[in-house]
Amino acid sequence: MPKSKREVDVSLTRVKKKTKEKKIKLVNEIRKCVDTYDHLFLFKIENMRSTKFIEIRQKYKNNSHFFYGKNNVMAVALGKTSSTEYARELNKISGLLKGECGLMFTNDDHDSVKKYFDELYMSDFARCGQTAISTVELCEGPLTQFPFSLEPQLRKLGLPTKLEKGVVTLISHYVVCKDGDKLTADQCRRKNTKPPIINGPSTTTIQKQPQTAFVPTKISRQTENLKFSESKAYFGIDKRKPLDEVTVVASQSYLEVCDSAAHRRKVTASFLSSFAVVCFYFWYSRKDYGGFLNAPKYEVVPTLKRYALRKQIEEAHKRGKDTTYLRATLDYVDVEEAIYRAEEGAFTLDI
Repeated sequence: MPKSKREVDVSLTRVKKKTKEKKIKLVNEIRKCVDTYDHLFLFKIENMRSTKFIEIRQKYKNNSHFFYGKNNVMAVALGKTSSTEYARELNKISGLLKGECGLMFTNDDHDSVKKYFDELYMSDFARCGQTAISTVELCEGPLTQFPFSLEPQLRKLGLPTKLEKGVVTLISHYVVCKDGDKLTADQCRRKNTKPPIINGPSTTTIQKQPQTAFVPTKISRQTENLKFSESKAYFGIDKRKPLDEVTVVASQSYLEVCDSAAHRRKVTASFLSSFAVVCFYFWYSRKDYGGFLNAPKYEVVPTLKRYALRKQIEEAHKRGKDTTYLRATLDYVDVEEAIYRAEEGAFTLDI
């Protein structure tokens, strides 16, 4: 059969598709936790932030296990119907696996877990497409919290700013967004720039409600400790040094630098090298530089002018330009030479 000549879309991504073995492994891990832990919670998350979720995992890492996978795979692990469910009443949990949700297996007390998540609210900056919960306004005046280098970026976002004596200044009153508006990407960037410039709340509240469904499970053996990653990135530890540990070296003033011995040595070396270059130039261009330096004015000045004008005439010829003015100037050099000679008394007029 001949090869097809149709255009075929080839994906250049390096992300590999999850294989069947990984899905089976997830199913087995969920069923293993059903036999291990006392309680099972189904939690739903609005406006997911991974950094915020890590804090919750850290709190319950000793006696709990979280699953945040594909809803269909987790439903298969629990059982979608009463005939296929892994344990009693787990099919009720499968019917609630919709949207951004996950499973939490824990040995903690049911009431304490429910109370913790009922009171859990975390704030973060809003993202594109979300609805503003308040009106955000920026007042006219200097924005001292911004360095002057950020002024072009603020102006690019649409803020009426300018630099006054190196300080970013808001020219007029500006409304970033109004309550109930659907936020655009630029509006979110304006709100995320710096919280201190915003009058009023500038964040979107994230509410996590994991107590949507709760089913007690059987205990077949003792609680196992979870093996979480112990990397610094997981615990959110910054490897950079804090500001109080950084040693700041006091800079010298301009007068102190000029008075230093090292500066004087540099100036002396620079002067000597420049003088050597000038001497070498005269030696290379004119072997009789001694006579040249002692020559009178009416010989030196006209000679240098003739040399420079002839070079200019040659360059003009190469470029095809008019040289009439340059030639007239070259002829006038003879007149100047006669004037210099008369001033120096180098010749006498014949009467």
